[in-house]
Amino acid sequence: MSATFHSFPAPAKLNLLLHVVGKRPDGYHLLETVFRFIDLNDTVELAVRPDGVIELLNPTDGVPPDEDLTVRAAKLLQQHSACPLGVSIRLTKRIPMGGGLGGGSSDAATVLLALNHLWGTGVPRQTLMELGLRLGADVPVFIFGRNALATGVGEKLNEINLQPALVRGDSPGRTRADSKNFPEFFAAGVDRARPHQHNANPPNDAATTKRPAVGCSEDVPSGK
Repeated sequence: MSATFHSFPAPAKLNLLLHVVGKRPDGYHLLETVFRFIDLNDTVELAVRPDGVIELLNPTDGVPPDEDLTVRAAKLLQQHSACPLGVSIRLTKRIPMGGGLGGGSSDAATVLLALNHLWGTGVPRQTLMELGLRLGADVPVFIFGRNALATGVGEKLNEINLQPALVRGDSPGRTRADSKNFPEFFAAGVDRARPHQHNANPPNDAATTKRPAVGCSEDVPSGK
């Protein structure tokens, strides 16, 4: 039987300002930046599988599958939660690579958020953000899910309100900021964007997020 894929958006972001204010002993720079989400997104499709295998079905040219951030994110959540389930991943890339728009980081954040739901692992949002930081400094803001002022290496986030705007890029047309299409997964039953401050002890979202019909402690069908 064919696998059942679930589709999730992975939005792009802009850095409206970027100040380097110091450097940690481990070499990471300390920053002050403003993250803004824009109306441009990749699409991440996920199909839960019962055999524990994590695979990327359409690898990006020049990036080994095991090094892709989506695969690394899935493996990280699998290891953290001791979940025996696996996933097949498909990516539709629209965010230009190497342009500072956070496409890879957003894809990884989407995998963490969506698999936390689909696998039923119940990991709190703050913990997902901490896991995301191990993948890259931009990953936590995509899990945070709101325009934000960021400090530290980019992981200390406070929500800010920004006026709607049009952004003109190198590609034809204009991009609208603050799209209503994301950063929320409401259509898929995944609460991605409940506002909170990362450094202000956000609530345990795992206790209030809708649980999937199957999870790590249950039998999982192979698809339909």
